[in-house]
Amino acid sequence: MMVGGVSESGELPRETASRELGEELGLVDEGNLSKRLFQCGVATGYNRCIVSFYAYEFGEGETVKHQEEEICWGGWVDRSIVMKGAKAAEDKEVVEVFNGMLDDVVDRVEWVPDGLVVWEKFQRYEENNRT
Repeated sequence: MMVGGVSESGELPRETASRELGEELGLVDEGNLSKRLFQCGVATGYNRCIVSFYAYEFGEGETVKHQEEEICWGGWVDRSIVMKGAKAAEDKEVVEVFNGMLDDVVDRVEWVPDGLVVWEKFQRYEENNRT
């Protein structure tokens, strides 16, 4: 759903996005990375940061290659399942969203607090930019 990381000293946000896509997902074609869609602040109990949000469009024949040291699991999940997981996290419920739908994945959707904040801001961005 989202790839994230911390900018190195002197690194521009787009450079960080490109580097993190390569590190975490093996996606290295900078030409497929969009212009910045939006930027937002995040302040949780343990993290304060500025997030720059980009999109990546797969090139022909390009595939995701997860870096085992950084990714526990990855796969394509229907947006309705992601939405249900976000709602459960917002309500602070522990709901077995994936149970029975994707048995080989995980039993629960777990959201890090800043990931949930960024997801909510992305939802607002999409609502305001529907064409």
